[in-house]
Amino acid sequence: MNNLTKRLGELKERIQAEQQAYNEAMGELKAVKTQLKKEFNVDSLEEAEKIYQQLTKEIGQMGDDLQRQLSQIEEELQGGN
Repeated sequence: MNNLTKRLGELKERIQAEQQAYNEAMGELKAVKTQLKKEFNVDSLEEAEKIYQQLTKEIGQMGDDLQRQLSQIEEELQGGN
């Protein structure tokens, strides 16, 4: 009987710890959503992900453009020598 009582107590502690962790995670999620709305006018994490993907693509394209321009300049400089 003591073993069962001990196990029940341990389970109760684990449940309480998990509930506390869940509550903390939900608080952090709410804070992130508030920050997204305030700073980026985004209402959901899904919307933020779409914007992130779009910006990442645009930045990659800009990087490619810059690389092409640098290559052109290098070729022009080498041709001038």
